[in-house]
Amino acid sequence: MNSLIHLFKELYAYCTDFIINLANITGLSYYEVNFVIFIIIYPLLLIITPTLYIIQKLRLRTIKSSTIATTNTESKTSFNNIKTFNKRKIFISANLAWLFIIVLGTSRVLSESTNYYEYHLSRGDYPPEADSISIPIFRETFFAFLILSILLIFLNIFIFLTTRKTNLPTKLFIKADFFIVPVVLWELFFGFWLATSLFFFFYWFWIGYYIEGLITLFFTFILLNLRAGQISKYKQTTENASL
Repeated sequence: MNSLIHLFKELYAYCTDFIINLANITGLSYYEVNFVIFIIIYPLLLIITPTLYIIQKLRLRTIKSSTIATTNTESKTSFNNIKTFNKRKIFISANLAWLFIIVLGTSRVLSESTNYYEYHLSRGDYPPEADSISIPIFRETFFAFLILSILLIFLNIFIFLTTRKTNLPTKLFIKADFFIVPVVLWELFFGFWLATSLFFFFYWFWIGYYIEGLITLFFTFILLNLRAGQISKYKQTTENASL
């Protein structure tokens, strides 16, 4: 554990030195360089890169359709043509993403706990006969790992229940022909979770946890997949349900 703590300290020191050297080269302050990189450039890249990918994918799909089609067909380069994952891809990708959350969350708790207890130790807040600070650090880190691992079980139960008897893959933004009671209930159910997911997406970016924000955005996409699967169970038009 000491070697892992040392590794995080070295990584943090290297990143800090890099920002300081960059500030000296550009003539900006340390805080200005952080603002430019993490508030301007990084969020722009996070938005522009997937946007360009989606645009290029839609263009390639349009070109492919136009070369194969022998009749005049209507080509729709819009979000309506985006398809969902199948059930296996949803399970695998969601579990891999959550495993990454477990590693990332545990590492953050380890780093923050270490900084907290080392700070108070350096101030002399703990008596000499007190136990080693590694004990509470390990306890808090293990507790975070345990909670995130338990949540992984609930995540799989949630996905299993929301993918039963669904028609996946289908169109991501599929619409129901008739808003009967089950459709309305499912829309409200997933609307709540989508709103919660988007809230945390903006919250993570607001406090500077950009990796967590990206993972939350991915789970927003997973929720849209699950919602499309449930809506596809009910009567759909050929345009909505066809792939």
